[in-house]
Amino acid sequence: MLLIECEKWAKEKDCNELASDCELNNEMSYKFHLKNGFREVNRIICFTKKLK
Repeated sequence: MLLIECEKWAKEKDCNELASDCELNNEMSYKFHLKNGFREVNRIICFTKKLK
């Protein structure tokens, strides 16, 4: 239901695309996205560096 409302809101704002993300190991979210019309377009590696 939340996805439906998000799509409705985006269309009202004249958006023509939704983007989303999930952690690489989150199989449940990955499958949810694919099942609901999303397609995987990229994978990234995030880095952090502690500052002294």
